[in-house]
Amino acid sequence: MIRTFFILYLILSLILSSCHSAQKTQASKKTNITIQLDNDKQAQLSALFIDACSNRLLGKFKEAEWYLKQCEKLEPNSAAVQYELSNLYRLSNRKQEALIAAQKSVKLNPDNIWYQYALIKLYDQNNQYSKSIELLKNLIKKYPNNQDLYRQLVLEYELNNQPQKALDLLDLIEKKWGYSFDIMYEKVTLLYFMGKSKLVENELEKYLQYYPDDNKAKEVLAGMFYKNKEQQKALELANDLLKDDSLNAAAHLVYYDYFISQNNYDKAFYHLNLLFSNPDYDVKEKLSILIKFYSSTYKAKDKDLEEKLLHLCEIFVHTHPLAPESHSIYADYLLKQNKKSEAITEYYKAALLSKNKYPIWDQLLSLEYETGMYDSLLKHSEMALEIFPNQAMFYVYKGIALRNKKQYEDAINHYKIATDYALDNNNLLEIIYTELAETYNEIKNYPESDKYFEYALTINPDNSLVLNNYAYYLAIRKDKLDKAEKMSKRSLELSPNNPNYIDTYAWILYQQKRYKEAETILKSIIDKKQSAVMLEHYGDILYQLNKKQEALEYWKKSKEAGNTSETLLKKIETQTLIEN
Repeated sequence: MIRTFFILYLILSLILSSCHSAQKTQASKKTNITIQLDNDKQAQLSALFIDACSNRLLGKFKEAEWYLKQCEKLEPNSAAVQYELSNLYRLSNRKQEALIAAQKSVKLNPDNIWYQYALIKLYDQNNQYSKSIELLKNLIKKYPNNQDLYRQLVLEYELNNQPQKALDLLDLIEKKWGYSFDIMYEKVTLLYFMGKSKLVENELEKYLQYYPDDNKAKEVLAGMFYKNKEQQKALELANDLLKDDSLNAAAHLVYYDYFISQNNYDKAFYHLNLLFSNPDYDVKEKLSILIKFYSSTYKAKDKDLEEKLLHLCEIFVHTHPLAPESHSIYADYLLKQNKKSEAITEYYKAALLSKNKYPIWDQLLSLEYETGMYDSLLKHSEMALEIFPNQAMFYVYKGIALRNKKQYEDAINHYKIATDYALDNNNLLEIIYTELAETYNEIKNYPESDKYFEYALTINPDNSLVLNNYAYYLAIRKDKLDKAEKMSKRSLELSPNNPNYIDTYAWILYQQKRYKEAETILKSIIDKKQSAVMLEHYGDILYQLNKKQEALEYWKKSKEAGNTSETLLKKIETQTLIEN
């Protein structure tokens, strides 16, 4: 409360002083006629101004503007009122009105430097840099020893795309106040963007003559030497830096770049390992290096390079254990080498550390689904849904995990929630409908299963997996066999060498009692691609063709392949075909 009163007191002092200043200016123009507010009018103006400032500080801009407008009516020549109006308009994003009010405040009180600074800021916001420049030139004439004004003018020249004038002014500042890191940095930045890399190098060398122990300047100079293809100079300076700091990032980068250019990966990675061991070297810079390698087509024959990169990732993780980037890129490299279990561990760490990074959670869950880690998939999909409750795919992953744990009703509920969040995403809806169809088939709710298969095929009639599975389930049920045959044929047109699709087509023919055709089709792959179900099917077909001894052999092969169904065991025991 005391602080607020003090601020208002200062503002009140401003308005009173600006009024007097404006009055003095007017007086000189009107042959020394002094204009003074009477006491009542002055008290009223003060009260209105304080109310205006109080409301602005509280964010009540409309009320603040009303009070300031009343002030303006009472005293049109108050620079402080115009200044406050300008601030208010600026905060309300009314740039043109803010600019006009600021111009008025400067005109009414040209000696107030803060009003001029406010006007410069507004000129800059409106890209009127040349006007800012003129204003600053005039201010420098009045205040020739104010270094801040010169610095601001340098910036305005830069903004106005006049780099040479900025450089000339920096030379002037250097003569008046001496050489410093800030001046060197400004010059180097300007020269670099002007494409004058040799002059950058000269400026850095000049600076190091004044400050020979400034390692930051040495680091930049080493980089410039290397850029200008003065490799020996760059390496000498890098070596000098390493004497002071064995983990100096800039020095190791110079050596790394040099040895990479020489295709000497052993020495390049020696320096890269030390660079990655430096905890002060930026995480994003390290990540950038690893991404470049990951995206590049380096020779696969160099298995040693893959191991070097993996070791680099390990250093990254060790140096920055709390950086999600270190774990996610490590996981990417592990996955590239097909180390899925280790990759999942690192993706999980990255997900926990970043929490709100959707791609990392999606990659984690996708990989757990792919590897059949359904316990982890259930747990982690629940965690992901707490952070991303509107993401349809995470409901799908949880549904898949629940389905594999035979919690079918819960799985169906999650799939149906997913449909609410995937209404405009046909690719995702196709996945959800397929999952619903499979789940309903498992609980023998065939009408619902068929309905969702049809929904999926409406979105994509050429989904070979859906066509095959739907056809197979119909064949198992001996239902709509003509429709099943058409779908199976289409799946084989789309994927002609898929053994599972061939088995489905053969089984449809079997159910249609077209045994010889079924044998011919399945025989073409039975000795190449075998599964327990396929072997049993082939045995059934042979039995129907009165090749009972051969049928028994394939039933036994099916058992050896892991088929332990009661029906199969009875077939073997009785040497007789038993239909489900």
